[in-house]
Amino acid sequence: MYNWYYIWSPKYEIFHQILSNSMVYASDFSLHPIFAEQSIFTRKASDGHAFTGISIKLFMIIKALRQHKDEYVICSDADLVILDKDALAKYLDTYKADITCMRDTVNEDSVYNIGFMLIKSTDETIALFETVYERIRAECGHDQTIFNEEIQSFSGTHEFFSMPEIVQSNMTVLDETLLVQCLCSLADSDMAMVEKLWSVSMFFDISYYKYLIPKKVLAILILTCKENDPLNYIAAWKLEHIDEYLVPPVASHDE
Repeated sequence: MYNWYYIWSPKYEIFHQILSNSMVYASDFSLHPIFAEQSIFTRKASDGHAFTGISIKLFMIIKALRQHKDEYVICSDADLVILDKDALAKYLDTYKADITCMRDTVNEDSVYNIGFMLIKSTDETIALFETVYERIRAECGHDQTIFNEEIQSFSGTHEFFSMPEIVQSNMTVLDETLLVQCLCSLADSDMAMVEKLWSVSMFFDISYYKYLIPKKVLAILILTCKENDPLNYIAAWKLEHIDEYLVPPVASHDE
């Protein structure tokens, strides 16, 4: 049994619902979704990554590791798509390193992405994440950047998940893919949501979750699909008074 921890906020409720519903009756996993107020994710720096200076994820990881000493736990983001939950558990069973993460890019063999991690709770792993946590708070730094710096001196074992089993949405998804993390390339908050939801829509029908999408994001999502992916089912969605939500116009978001 893998204990699986992730944080969700009001803005990310749709991803929380998608992830939790996809894992119903998954006997090999026990999900521990943690709700956090949206204000916790307020940008702490005017430049850099959107999550620069935000330490809540590291706080969650440390808490999970302390609660499950000597066990393997999963710590992840909420914006994941699970394509085969039964095969995922068997796949994870093959990994025995203290820390296993996704690759940050297809050809990258040294930078870890911490959007989905399998971690064994040891004194060493707890100490590592405590150091990352303290550095984020002291330096107003980016969690993934600091993690990659600190893991260079980590005394335990660490490795990458294989591809295409565990990938990000900007990577190739094949029949063997078990899990996809949905990425975004734009800093604008609404457009970031649009990118992530557009990615999810390519794996399964999210029509059931439409009511959880903020109206402005929904309007941009519909228009984006009409212009760039007209065969996507979202392009046929209707929203009354759609133009009222497109202020400023969608075209201005690519600045």
